[in-house]
Amino acid sequence: MKTHPAAPPQKILIIGGYGQVGLTIAGILAPIFKDRLVLAGRSQQKASQAALQIGHGATGQVVDITTPEAVTALEGVALVIMCLDQQSTGFLQACLKAGINYVDISADLDFLDKTARLDDLAKASGASAVIAVGVSPGLSNMLARVAFQQYPDTTRIDILIELGLGDHHGKTALAWMFDNIDRKYQVIEDGQPKQVRSFGQSRPLKLAGQEKPRTAYRFAMPDQQIAAQQLGVASVSTWIRFDGRAMTWLFSTVRIGSDICGVAVNIDAGASGPVVLGVTGRKEAEMTAIIAAETARQVLEGDLPAGVASSDVVIDFAQVLAALQKAQPEMLAQV
Repeated sequence: MKTHPAAPPQKILIIGGYGQVGLTIAGILAPIFKDRLVLAGRSQQKASQAALQIGHGATGQVVDITTPEAVTALEGVALVIMCLDQQSTGFLQACLKAGINYVDISADLDFLDKTARLDDLAKASGASAVIAVGVSPGLSNMLARVAFQQYPDTTRIDILIELGLGDHHGKTALAWMFDNIDRKYQVIEDGQPKQVRSFGQSRPLKLAGQEKPRTAYRFAMPDQQIAAQQLGVASVSTWIRFDGRAMTWLFSTVRIGSDICGVAVNIDAGASGPVVLGVTGRKEAEMTAIIAAETARQVLEGDLPAGVASSDVVIDFAQVLAALQKAQPEMLAQV
């Protein structure tokens, strides 16, 4: 009887694969999914060098998602991991039409809203698209959901993000921070939309394990809108603070202070009183990559429903936490 060679395993395409987060994701996934990773970007040289660095059969490829030719890179792809910011959903729509699973680490609320509106397209093709993947949004929303499940009488959720000034923050992250410094946006307060702006108000909040609260400031992260929509809590807001001279970091690339990355939810749990759940680790980009890699693994090896969903809805938080703790044994988790 004539035998046929087994079909090659479907590829995992990492767009932005030689960037800080993309390269870390590739390093985690390559030993698990050997010969399947494709690191993609606009530079063939950088993509090839990154693939050689990662090893395990990874390859590099030129893919410019702003061009119509980008769709040709989707042949034989099982999963796209998007590590670049986008304005248009054209490439995403091409992925979903082809039934290709998709993971996105974008923190842009407008793009997340556009992506959520493609739910019917994803369901029709059988593709699973997971958005709000990373530290914030992502881990922050998972913690908010866990808190709400443990304390269903919760009436207020304050999400706290603390970043270390000694961490390495890429140019994209710095540009995004500048763009949102004085941004006006809506939150839900007492069940009603309220217009606020970044750094317009402050509030004392705790990280997990902290004895005393420290001042944090309003910031336009999309996790607060996601949590408000999904959990139905009367008041949800996100606040940010830094571990040192914040303005020095905001207006320079000088690295001072620690590389802490802390996420916590401070909740008003009704009769149970105030409660703090959270995770405190190191290196925001590394934590984002760990969460994205674990999300990708669950998409590839699990049985996620077709459609577009934020990570806290479809991804197993316990396995995400285990992946973080394995990579950062010193991490503090209070959940």
